[in-house]
Amino acid sequence: MTDIAMKAGSVTALERCVQKKLQQLSNHSGNKALGEKLVVKRQLELAPFKAVPFSGWGDWEQDPLNNRSWQWRLNWLSFLSYLMAYHRASGDEAVLNSAREAIQSWLDAYLETDTSYPFEFIWHDHATALRAEQLVLLAYYCREHAPEWASKHAEFLATLEQALVVHGQWLAKDSFYSEHTNHGLEQARVLLLLGTVFEGEQARAWQQIAIRRISSELSFAFTDEGVHVENSPAYHIFVFKVFLGIIKDYPEEVLGDLAEQFNQFSAKALSFITHILRPDGKLPPIGDTEQLPTSDAYRDMFGHRLEYQHFLYALTKGKQGVRPSVLNRVYPKSGYAIFRDQWPAKEHYQKAFHLIAKVGCSSRYHHQQDEGHISLYAGGEDWLIDSGLYNYINKDPVRKYMRGRPGHNVPIISHASYAKEFEHRLGAWQVTDHSEAEPAPQLTMKLDVLPPVVHERKVAFDAVAEVVEVEDTVASDDDEQRNVTLQWHFPKDKTLTIEDNQVVVTSPTGNRLTIDFEGEIPDNLSVAKGRKEDKVFSCISYKANQVEPSQVLRVMFKERRGLNVTTRFRFAMAEDRVAPAPEQSDIPRARPGKAAGGQPASRPRLSVGHDRQRIGLPGTGQLTPGAGAWACQPAGQ
Repeated sequence: MTDIAMKAGSVTALERCVQKKLQQLSNHSGNKALGEKLVVKRQLELAPFKAVPFSGWGDWEQDPLNNRSWQWRLNWLSFLSYLMAYHRASGDEAVLNSAREAIQSWLDAYLETDTSYPFEFIWHDHATALRAEQLVLLAYYCREHAPEWASKHAEFLATLEQALVVHGQWLAKDSFYSEHTNHGLEQARVLLLLGTVFEGEQARAWQQIAIRRISSELSFAFTDEGVHVENSPAYHIFVFKVFLGIIKDYPEEVLGDLAEQFNQFSAKALSFITHILRPDGKLPPIGDTEQLPTSDAYRDMFGHRLEYQHFLYALTKGKQGVRPSVLNRVYPKSGYAIFRDQWPAKEHYQKAFHLIAKVGCSSRYHHQQDEGHISLYAGGEDWLIDSGLYNYINKDPVRKYMRGRPGHNVPIISHASYAKEFEHRLGAWQVTDHSEAEPAPQLTMKLDVLPPVVHERKVAFDAVAEVVEVEDTVASDDDEQRNVTLQWHFPKDKTLTIEDNQVVVTSPTGNRLTIDFEGEIPDNLSVAKGRKEDKVFSCISYKANQVEPSQVLRVMFKERRGLNVTTRFRFAMAEDRVAPAPEQSDIPRARPGKAAGGQPASRPRLSVGHDRQRIGLPGTGQLTPGAGAWACQPAGQ
């Protein structure tokens, strides 16, 4: 290890990837508050989880909240950011002493172990990367902001440096690398950081490995439609921001052609966010996604592009930006369709119709059994809903429900099941027909995920009549009779009334939905709600680790050799819940020399690589508290 050593903190190459991150995390008021809570009040709060009593460092395998994600955050030492921020504010060396004690305790217990160690978060793929980043930042923080403390604890900092070399060696191993996942991307990102902050032959090798892997991750992570493959709008944003941060943190002589590679799909990726954002400004809880707002980390790189102005219009709910010119988007290769009735002016923005169809699964990570699912928001509220994230504890009955078919608006079909080999699902769906035409877009999908059954679902939206029609055709070639139950999940605030073979759904707002069926007549209509102990009937998780009851309309067809039925959703909105067509004068327009919203427009650029002015933290999640539990999770999901 004699040829490898950390560079001095003043080196220009470290300005973006270390020094600006240090400035941001150490000046962060939320970090400071959490650091004070830990040191003064003896409460360890690993945001976004609640605080637990703190009695000292040493029990790294504890599980006070019965939650893997909390253990994961503890073992990548996420609290070091809090301690740095609190030391920056207080100047109290006892704060850095606490950080030193924590690191030394972890290193003494685990540095010489390997992946055979039985506790998963010691050499967990993602935790290892994030822990290495925390240690890098602490080392440079001490050099820059606590030089006297650093001088007194030079031996500890030398130990920390050697521990970082061990982490780099782990991250460089092909056998340890989680290829083509968001975890693998984070491993490569941090290996690039280590290859940059260290100097020597080994560091240069790490940098080369990292660049090669990042390029491969970039090629895999997004379809050529610009949609991330991990089955979740939240992870689309997270991974997109990770790539964005890499491009902005390193110069062209390090990145090579990565910037141009990123530029090939980045505008499309931003456009997907524009369309997937709900009229209330939140992300839909599809896949492992929390129903929360997102943030703007795109202005510096994309502010000169029309795609950014469209995104800004969706992000601010019509207050800034430029109204998108396209209402409907179908992504046949990525497995999404998104239909709207309009992009309203700001006064009525949240009243729009917004329908999302999730067609199929694109990779193993963060998948749920949601092939054919439909979510529908209209008149300022939810109607057809998905189940959400909840947590990453696979044995939890609520998590099982939310990942399985019962948690989605998809049919339950007897005597049919998913193939044992997961890879079957990747090719068992297709968009066979679609139209984005206004005002009546439509989508037809063919789903072979439950052999020997073939399910065809056609979704048609009449924006003028405010009607959604879903035609389901179920067939097989084995002549076996099957029960087919269509499922339609609704929020708890809706009242469902069954009248013969018609269902009326009413809202406290005065909005009303009538559901009827054309073709075959259901044998039974029923409603189930909430859960009873481990039995889950219908629930939704809007935020990680939180769950509330919902309700499901079950439409059963018994002992059928085949089925063809159209479910018609006909809306009658209260007068104050209808968005009028926006007047042109109500729509913000970008003016020459100004980006919409009154901000100076960025100068034109030919590619991403020509201007990498550093933005704020690109939402990678690990450096700021409360970033949303989806941002970095111990997946393997």
